[in-house]
Amino acid sequence: MLTLNYISPSGPYAPGYGPGVNVTATPTPAAMREAFGTSATVPPTTGWINPSNYSGNLWGGYPDEIATAGNSYLWIEALNSGGAVIRLLVTGSYTVT
Repeated sequence: MLTLNYISPSGPYAPGYGPGVNVTATPTPAAMREAFGTSATVPPTTGWINPSNYSGNLWGGYPDEIATAGNSYLWIEALNSGGAVIRLLVTGSYTVT
C-alpha cells in the first residue's frame, strides 16, 4: 500500500515549483519514484525522481518542478528490485497558476 502523508506546501503552485512529498510504503519496496504529470491516466515521460528512504517504510523527496499552468497529478510508484512497478498511487489534481 502507498499512502501520501503530505505535500508541503499544499498549493496552489506556480509553474517551476516542486513541493516536498512524503509517502509511506507498506511493505517497504526496493525503490520508489515520483513525478508530476498533466494526466491522471498517462504516466509522465520526464521529471521522475527517486525519493530518499528515511526510515523503513517512510520515503520523501522533491519531484521536479511542475512545468505548466493548469492541473497536475502526482505519480508515485513503488518498484521491486528489478525496477518493475509493484504499486502505484496517482493523486491530484493540484492547481498550478
